[in-house]
Amino acid sequence: MNIAFFLKEPTKTTETMVYVSATLKGQRLKRSTGVKVKPSQWTGTKVRQLAPESATKNLKIENTVKILKEIEREYLLKEQPLSKEILEKEFEHKITPANITAPKKKGLLAVFDEFIEVRRQEKSENTVKTYKTCKNHLQAFSDETKFNLSFENINLNFHDELLAYFFEKNFYNSTIGKYTTILKTFMNWAGERRFHNNMEFKKFLEPV
Repeated sequence: MNIAFFLKEPTKTTETMVYVSATLKGQRLKRSTGVKVKPSQWTGTKVRQLAPESATKNLKIENTVKILKEIEREYLLKEQPLSKEILEKEFEHKITPANITAPKKKGLLAVFDEFIEVRRQEKSENTVKTYKTCKNHLQAFSDETKFNLSFENINLNFHDELLAYFFEKNFYNSTIGKYTTILKTFMNWAGERRFHNNMEFKKFLEPV
């Protein structure tokens, strides 16, 4: 397995996200490290020592590499083949416990932004634009109806109010269905990463 890092926007003068890539049998897995840094403060493998919070950021980066190498070692010891799909699943499982405390404090819309950034690596630009539009509609719904948009409040009452809002805006049924599908995908993604433990959404959001 070859492990490398790259910046999302290496020409920026402000902070940008650091991504890790793991190449396995010609297939490449790309994931965010959760670290943001100015390109001028990045060496290619770590954050420069004089940069703000460099020790904490480098620890997160080192932990990401450690997890990837641990997975590879485990499968070598078990003498089992390691594919990109297995690596991705194992990585998501192992990376979550280290972030249980902080992510729970994030609001739903903030987590939606993170969801969009992760999906950007594997989805088309048009799909990402649709995710952003869905998030913007949720923001507008919350602002206009004064609905407290939190993970805990994604329930049947939320569903009824959201549908009423969409109908009031004269959205087509197909458009409503598209956004509720995205919302279900997001809620599943966030639940798997322990941003919430609310399963009420499965009662009204139809599967893909």
